[in-house]
Amino acid sequence: MENIKINPSLSTEAKYAQSGLSVMDFNINEICKRLTIFMNACQESKAVEKAVECSVISYSLDRQMMIDDVIQQIQELLSLTVLLAVKSKDNSSMECVAYTKPTLGNMAVVHLYSSMHGCLESFFINVYDSAEIMYEALHKRLERLQNEQDVVILESVNPIQLIKDFH
Repeated sequence: MENIKINPSLSTEAKYAQSGLSVMDFNINEICKRLTIFMNACQESKAVEKAVECSVISYSLDRQMMIDDVIQQIQELLSLTVLLAVKSKDNSSMECVAYTKPTLGNMAVVHLYSSMHGCLESFFINVYDSAEIMYEALHKRLERLQNEQDVVILESVNPIQLIKDFH
């Protein structure tokens, strides 16, 4: 994805209008720009796969990092809310799903999963162009993980807060 030079002092809506990009491409561009500082420190490789309902940005890290460290660093860059963090009952795997409050240029869900006791080598981000589709995906994910029997919930958003974040 090419980086388009846009006046940084413009509002998000004005940046979008000036970019000439689709909402999805604009959102991907904005998410990638905010993660640049973190990812440069990790010397990562990135791949973008576009689909109808969302696009997926996959990141491969050049070294293992702890899932907690990664989520803390990107949480600040993207203003994330943790949807759910769980670990297996035997502590061998961990998963964290976090999301942005849906606004233009900022509709993303970060997925971190480790089957190596919290060590992470890659993660992916779903980028959306529809708040409704993003909400539905998060709601389904929250229900599924909360009902899973083999996990311990470490952190979970209140379902009412999830609704408030989208309305």
